[in-house]
Order: sequence, then structure tokens, then C-alpha cells
Amino acid sequence: MRRQQRLTDDPPLAFNVVVNEAALHRSVGGTDVMREQLKFLLERMELPNVDARILPFESGAHTASEGSFVIMKFPSLLENVTFGDVVLIEYRVGALYLEAEQETQPFSRVFERLQATALDPRESAKRIQHLLNSRYGR
Repeated sequence: MRRQQRLTDDPPLAFNVVVNEAALHRSVGGTDVMREQLKFLLERMELPNVDARILPFESGAHTASEGSFVIMKFPSLLENVTFGDVVLIEYRVGALYLEAEQETQPFSRVFERLQATALDPRESAKRIQHLLNSRYGR
């Protein structure tokens, strides 16, 4: 819950995500849970600091087909002190953190391509709303 709250804190955390459309169709927890999850997602997508996009089925194969990852960017809190990006890859028994620029840059390029291939935020919200209405009822 605390992580979710960071999206509405002052200042709010910027959150950019591309979600494979297949994840929206995989029912977890039953109809009521899925309905509430999709509604919550739509609410969060209205926040100005959230850029959520759906990678539609019709886009075919994509550049991140080998698995998910998170790119964390950190603000400069002190003058002349900057932190590079960190890529997090979680797997069944642990997690891998990549910090070297030569390791993180390919993930940044993949994410940029995913964003370009995905539906824009407005069309993504429409796709989620259609799924919500057609499969889970309003």
C-alpha cells in the first residue's frame, strides 16, 4: 500500500509503465477482484504523473519478450551528485540489479521502443475500459 501511496504523495513519484495486454486478460482472484483492479488502474491512469500504456495483442512480437524489468531513475538531491539508472530484474528466487551504464542503456532503449509501439495513454484507457465493460461488467 505504501508504494501505491507514492503516486499521490507530495511530490508524487513519476510512474511510466507499459503493460502487455495479455496481463489484463489473465484472471487472478476472480471476477470481483479483476473488476476492482481494472477500475483502480483506470483511476491511477488519470494522475498527471502516471503514463500507463498497453502493448496490444496486434503489435505482435516485441522487444521485451524475454521478460519484465523495472528502470529506476533517481533525482539529484545534492549539487554535483547524480545517480545513474538502476534496472531491476526479478526472477523466481531473487532479483538482479544492474547499475553499470552499459547494462542499463539497452533496457532504456527497449523501454522507449515499447512505449512507441504501445497504445498511447488515452487509447490504453479505452482498451481497459472496454475490457472492464465487456468481461467484468461495470
